[in-house]
Amino acid sequence: MNEEEIKADTEAKSDNEVITISTGSVTSTKEIGLLADALAKSQGEFETVVKDSDNPYFKSKYADLAMVISATRKALSKHGIAVMQFTSGDNTLVTVTTRLVHKSGQWIESSVSSKPVKTDIQAQGSVTTYLRRYSLSAIISVAQDDLDGNDVVYISNTQIVTLITKLEGHEDIKSNLLKGYKAFEKIPADQYDDVILKIEKHIADKKK
Repeated sequence: MNEEEIKADTEAKSDNEVITISTGSVTSTKEIGLLADALAKSQGEFETVVKDSDNPYFKSKYADLAMVISATRKALSKHGIAVMQFTSGDNTLVTVTTRLVHKSGQWIESSVSSKPVKTDIQAQGSVTTYLRRYSLSAIISVAQDDLDGNDVVYISNTQIVTLITKLEGHEDIKSNLLKGYKAFEKIPADQYDDVILKIEKHIADKKK
């Protein structure tokens, strides 16, 4: 088959064929019009996403994976959209791919990755659950505050040393801090200044 025949054969294939065009980590079938229409209708029928899980340190709430699924599955199913999530990874990264599949055969998917703080099964499971929630919320456009300590950018080693130094002799404050983040390495960089202020306030309160 020559070049012109290959081109003609490709153009004659189904609109649902995967094409080698990717924007970042987003991939889709050639046509997604029916999927987009069904998703728009579904979004108008999503239930309220209740923030039912706690971040102990910041005394705030966020919607966990089960809540996001519960609030959106009925509407998605009604309009012929199935959600599929796949996990993969290596020794350093965990990757979750979330795919929306319409009954027409059209689909769109995106992948997100994150590095677990540790390499044990529990740490990988925690990151996987977070990425499933993050990816699903993004692809179906569910808004929520993301305050459970799993941001993409973490504090630096120098900032970790600063925190450890400030917390010397204050095991109670350190314990309360780690209840919210599990480990210093999981503190988001954009929350570092706030954490420092809270630590200093707690230390000052103890001295009164």
